[in-house]
Amino acid sequence: MGKHSRTRTVKKKKKSIADPQNISNSSEPFNFLPEAAVGCHICHYNATWTLGVEEFDPEDYDSGTEFPDIAVSPSAPHSLCVINPHPQARTFYISLPHTCRGRGGHLLAPGWTRDDQGDISWCVTLILVVSGHTLLKVCEVEVPAGEGPETVHERMDSDVQPLLLHPDPHSFNPEHAFLFPLSGEGSFLCTQGTGGSLTHFFAGSLHAVDFRCPVGTPLVAVGDGTVLEVRQIETVSGVHVSNLFKWNSIMLRLKQGVIVEYVHIKQGSSTVQVGDVVTEGQKICESGDVGFCPEPHLHFQMHLSQDEDAPTLKFALKAQDGSSYFPEAGKYYCANGLAFTAISLQNDS
Repeated sequence: MGKHSRTRTVKKKKKSIADPQNISNSSEPFNFLPEAAVGCHICHYNATWTLGVEEFDPEDYDSGTEFPDIAVSPSAPHSLCVINPHPQARTFYISLPHTCRGRGGHLLAPGWTRDDQGDISWCVTLILVVSGHTLLKVCEVEVPAGEGPETVHERMDSDVQPLLLHPDPHSFNPEHAFLFPLSGEGSFLCTQGTGGSLTHFFAGSLHAVDFRCPVGTPLVAVGDGTVLEVRQIETVSGVHVSNLFKWNSIMLRLKQGVIVEYVHIKQGSSTVQVGDVVTEGQKICESGDVGFCPEPHLHFQMHLSQDEDAPTLKFALKAQDGSSYFPEAGKYYCANGLAFTAISLQNDS
């Protein structure tokens, strides 16, 4: 589903205050299949499952007032709120091991996660985009008997960042059409495409594409080039926020100058080393489920720079007949291009 290359900022303050670019204003998925990320609950600005949203003016508060990123009400039912006192929209990725309920008592289904020891556990992950000067009342958190709301903060993990938008999201060079990156029999379902509402709405991931594929599916060089980076020691998986910072990947620089990243690859599966020259169609590694990865899949994206915050490059894939296409969530693809469409983008959360 992607990776976080920026410095991690985790904030778990307990103080509370008074009780575009293909980013949809609701819980309805955009270019993303919710079934591919069980346990993740998405709200871009507002959603039917959240408890409420309100704007506020930070200047209405005393000078020096400190606004926490996340607050939990001290009395039951314990409501979890996120607060953005800044003028720019911000993103909140939050994982909790608690039972959580949205509007009308709707249970927010948990998802699984695997730590670096191989142990499996369950959590609810919230993926939120919040406008500037806004408080979003997200959900109610059930606290076990004998525990207080402070334990929610202690067991919660979060990442909060400004929403960095792509400077040129629609520009496309027709020469940037490349070979299908997966090999093997059958076709592969695209579970998230450009601007996908799970993880593809940042400048650094906007044009990424996700393909569902079994662990061990061969991945091939989409063009002639050189290996820039190999990361293949991580083993974590699932929907926990901490997995955003632990991924395996291979990075190539193609002869056109384009940089290609294959993310979530299987531990130890690389068949190439940094500095190796590769040819189009050559196997370079195998797909996996490592990182922020609700299910086994390939996350595939391109850039024009290795800079940490480099925006993605809009690209197309080319079929064997020479035609090109942009993968869309809910459609199956193979080396011949579009195989068939089988899934409608519906959301019942």
